[in-house]
Amino acid sequence: MKKRFIPGVLVAAMTAALLALGAPANAASTEPTVTLTSPTADDFDFNAIATWNPKKQEACLYSASQLKPPTESKEPWVAPGDCKLWRPAAGTQSGIYVATWDSGKSRALLVNSAEPTTSKRKRILVMVPDYTWQAYDLVKNGNFYFDEVGKKSTNFSDRKLNLFRPMNFNTVGDQVNYPAAPQLYPFSNPIHFLRSHLENVDVVSESNFDEAEYDLGNYRTVVLYGHDEYWTANFKSGLEKAVADGTSLLNLSGNTGYRKLVRTGEVIGFDPTSPEHPRTSRWGDSPNDTTSLKLLGATYLGEPFAKRQLKPVKVSPRMLRDLWRDGLPASVTRRNIHRVLRGMLVKDASNPLFAGTGLKSGDFFGTDSKILSIELDGIPEAPNGSIDPEFLAKFGSTPIAALAESWVNARVGASGRAWRAGQLIETTFGKGKVFTAGPIGWTGGLVSGDQTVQRITLNALKYLGEETLD
Repeated sequence: MKKRFIPGVLVAAMTAALLALGAPANAASTEPTVTLTSPTADDFDFNAIATWNPKKQEACLYSASQLKPPTESKEPWVAPGDCKLWRPAAGTQSGIYVATWDSGKSRALLVNSAEPTTSKRKRILVMVPDYTWQAYDLVKNGNFYFDEVGKKSTNFSDRKLNLFRPMNFNTVGDQVNYPAAPQLYPFSNPIHFLRSHLENVDVVSESNFDEAEYDLGNYRTVVLYGHDEYWTANFKSGLEKAVADGTSLLNLSGNTGYRKLVRTGEVIGFDPTSPEHPRTSRWGDSPNDTTSLKLLGATYLGEPFAKRQLKPVKVSPRMLRDLWRDGLPASVTRRNIHRVLRGMLVKDASNPLFAGTGLKSGDFFGTDSKILSIELDGIPEAPNGSIDPEFLAKFGSTPIAALAESWVNARVGASGRAWRAGQLIETTFGKGKVFTAGPIGWTGGLVSGDQTVQRITLNALKYLGEETLD
């Protein structure tokens, strides 16, 4: 048989093309035409899947027509490798996008994570809390808390969720208790705001962080935002090491680092429970586990006062008198308390974090932009206004300053009067500086254009050592 001769140049070209694609054998060879847009408040539901390879900087797109819903939550949504590979145009910034292809028939949420960097502390990194998105994603088989809309899970600590599924933010399963949860919406993020004031802002999803070799110590500042409740041990240890070594932390999240997440492949869940350790889904519940309190300078406090209710909260005369004694202005009555308690109260307006805001001590801010969304972190206070001794015993001797406060639901305090919680917290962790805002809805304030929230955030960045462009 006569051998066929293939020129070396052609062989090299074919090899280069195959390497550029990096495609599995069963992936489609034709790259789809994809449109990228920024998420908006209307982007709740997605019918397709887009995964991201941070090392190759390419996406794997699973069309809506290919999805095969599982009969059990442990099953994948599509056959492994059944995707179309796609690379964004050169110069596309890392970030959160809506990817649309198949003539608009397929829509997926795509977190385009930055490539792992070796540039020592020359950039800022925004961590996308996509594990929390998955925890509340209500596609078939539900999320950690609901089997389906309106039907709560019997034991969420035993639930396992597959990352390989579409995203649905239209409802979190309980429209009475969660009438509006903007921390779950992809558009409610600080990326655009930060890029308008800072240079070199990278974006990385937490799921990609656990898949690739990112060193958070390569960044000057790491930014957390929204509802960053679920941390794996890998992410927690990586963040703590980076801040201890000198990286700054801008924590614009609430309920931060509260639950311990275990990931196996594409499946996420919690440590198995036992009679000895029945709540191992929380950091600090298992032997040798630590909480995130010392890093963040704050602890989970629960719900802002009257925040979840659709109707104004019922306030008894005695409760109102207690709140007045705790510092609530006498102008606050049972009729307007529902509105006023949506904001935060300035404790010490002389602090540089309030520079340029025009705020005075005793002023409220963030009321109209509803920054006290759903849940919050803070410093628990005793009825006399001092920091709770039990908190200080766990926190340690690190300097800490609480610059603003909010009133939290009465059930949080055993005394029935521990309404207040310090937020806008300055502290340190090792060599790194830390700023914690506290409310889940803080970035919602940034997105909505709350100039006070924006100015405080910029002042916090300067406190952390960043040079802003304004």
